[in-house]
Amino acid sequence: MQYSSLNTAMAPRTPGKAAAGTVDVVTGKAKVEYFLDPTLVLESDSNDSALTPATRTPSKRKVDENDDSALFTSKHLFMPCSIVKEIEVDEDEKVEGEVPVLVKTSDGQLHKIRDKNQLTQLVAPDDYTGIPDVLHLPNVTDASLLHALRVRYKRDEIYTSAGPILMSVNPYKSITLPGGEDIYSDSRMLLYRNSSKGIAGMETPSKNSATDDKALPCHLFQVADRALN
Repeated sequence: MQYSSLNTAMAPRTPGKAAAGTVDVVTGKAKVEYFLDPTLVLESDSNDSALTPATRTPSKRKVDENDDSALFTSKHLFMPCSIVKEIEVDEDEKVEGEVPVLVKTSDGQLHKIRDKNQLTQLVAPDDYTGIPDVLHLPNVTDASLLHALRVRYKRDEIYTSAGPILMSVNPYKSITLPGGEDIYSDSRMLLYRNSSKGIAGMETPSKNSATDDKALPCHLFQVADRALN
C-alpha cells in the first residue's frame, strides 16, 4: 500500500457516452457536458465588455502546446461545461478543422473555446458521482480524475483510491461523520483492522464492488492496516 501525492499524465481524449441523468432545466432534454480545458480558452481583446475576460473576442495567437500555465491558474480547471453555440471568428483567425464555440461552466461563467472537438465529454454516471476508486472511471484522464476528487471533496470525502494508492486532499478543517463522530476516532480505527477486503476501491476490480454501499470508505487507517499485516 502506498500513500502518495498525485502526478498523472494526460491520457488520450476518448469520446464518451451522453451524460444521461443530467437534464437541462429549460428544455427538459438530456444535457451533454464537457470538462473545460483552460488551455483551449481563447485570448481576449478589448471588445465584448459584457463577457468575462476569458470570453471576449479572441485575438490572433500561436498556441504553445507545451505551455500549461493556464492549468495552474484557472479556477475553472476541468469544471463541467455545456456548449451554448458555435461562434464565428475572423477569416485570418480561422484554423482548418477547428470549431470555435461558446461554453458555459456550471457556475454560470461564459468562455470562448477555440475547438470543441478537443473537449472531453463527461460520462454518466461515473463522472458525476465521485466514485471511490478513480481507476474504475470509464476514461481515466487528468480531467476525470481531478473532477472526481472535486466532487468527493465537496462531500467531505477527502480520501480517494487509485488502485493500491491512497490520495488525500487537505480539508483545512476537522471532518466528522453525520452522527458527529470524528473520522479518526478509536472506534473508526477498529473498523479498518483486518478489513481491507471490505474497503471501497480495494476489492476485486469491478465497478459494482467499488460502489458497494457496504464497503468502508477510503481512509488512512486502511494504509496502516495493510502496512502492519
